[in-house]
Amino acid sequence: MKKLLIIALLISNYCQSQCNEMIVTNDDVSETTTIKSEKIVINDLSITVWCFPHNKSLYILDFIVKDKCVDYESEIIICFKNGEKVKWYNTSYNFNCKGQSAFKISQKNKKLFTTEEISLIRVGTNKENFYQVELNDEESAFLLKTLQCAYNREDWSKLMKYKQ
Repeated sequence: MKKLLIIALLISNYCQSQCNEMIVTNDDVSETTTIKSEKIVINDLSITVWCFPHNKSLYILDFIVKDKCVDYESEIIICFKNGEKVKWYNTSYNFNCKGQSAFKISQKNKKLFTTEEISLIRVGTNKENFYQVELNDEESAFLLKTLQCAYNREDWSKLMKYKQ
């Protein structure tokens, strides 16, 4: 009976460690690989987590705010359930009316983004306006799992053809 229980626990842990949230695309023409999550949509905010095969420390949260314009260097604020808060500025996209901005996760903040649930995301739009969304428990847990999968390269790096 003990052996059966141990085997069941090992299988359960193995299955839980597999990450299906990351999409690995190998482009044979350009000889590049891209790694990203599926879009996570919360109200009018879409979030995509990007990883970069050539830079193991570069992870980006890419945001699209529906029907909004976004300024270059607009402020992005992410609040966590534990009370911590992180600020960054959109330096990935110039002014655009596609609502695109991005948040680079620094090495310093890696542990925070992979262990704590996000409670609120505020994305600066244009002329000092912003779009803000509060995440419910399910959205917060799913985003945390997606970030954990992004940082767990063992689960998806074997699918990469081009490791630049």
